[in-house]
Amino acid sequence: MSEKRFQECNWLVKLWRYRFYIPIPFKYFYYSYIKPFKVYRDEFVDGEINHTDNFDVMKGKNLWSLLVGSAQGPMRWYYTSDEVFDNIRKSVLDGKK
Repeated sequence: MSEKRFQECNWLVKLWRYRFYIPIPFKYFYYSYIKPFKVYRDEFVDGEINHTDNFDVMKGKNLWSLLVGSAQGPMRWYYTSDEVFDNIRKSVLDGKK
């Protein structure tokens, strides 16, 4: 696989990388109706992370967003810090008008 990030690839490579989106609806069904998607809560105690048995069950839009985000990792779909800061600057400038 090419080491380029998703946004810099040609359309054929992008099309190939979209294959990581195919299992999302199946995973969504699995985690919604068969086995819940648990996210465990950790606590900070005396500056250290303490793992607990408490968890939240992800459902609906939150579950879908997590599954899409996990699929974008292997796709190498990410933004550079320059792109992020440019978008923040644009949104701040648009908000001041």
